[in-house]
Amino acid sequence: MLLLLLLLLLLLLLLLLLPLTAAPCAGYPNVKPWPALTPGSSCKGDCPNGPSCECVHTIHYKWTVSNMRLIYAGGHCHAPACLGIFLYRNDTGKMLCSQLPKYGSGNVAEDKYDESGYLALPPCLWGPDKGLQMSEKLPPNTPLLSIKINRNTHLGHFGEMASWQMRGTPGGVKFEPNQDLTKE
Repeated sequence: MLLLLLLLLLLLLLLLLLPLTAAPCAGYPNVKPWPALTPGSSCKGDCPNGPSCECVHTIHYKWTVSNMRLIYAGGHCHAPACLGIFLYRNDTGKMLCSQLPKYGSGNVAEDKYDESGYLALPPCLWGPDKGLQMSEKLPPNTPLLSIKINRNTHLGHFGEMASWQMRGTPGGVKFEPNQDLTKE
């Protein structure tokens, strides 16, 4: 019984000391002390500890795609910290996709996903169907830029990314109105 009690006390001690000695999560360097504000963050208001302190964290990601037409794009943005994620052609500056959080109002009779109190991040869709924009051809080596903006605290923000999950068709395929995209 005494041995069990000692083991429990040791475990409790380890749990209390863990935040002081561990890195934020696996893969991050064990930097001590951690930075007070993550690079890419900015704050306004009575910071760092005032009630009006509002901080945002902005990150960028660049990559290229070739010979495609987008039909779906969904940015990696966690709710409720996500303020928005934006996809641009980095050669022309044209915004291809803007994803902003949409708070549910509870009108599930009209939209089964409009749940009150929940946050959705609708994807960008392109195609020949009514209500969708036509996709533009992205030629060889088209540079893309992702900009993601998150709420942040003055305590630092680790593990964020500005990546996208995207689907497209080969660049030579043209959409026609009412075209069945499930057949070749």
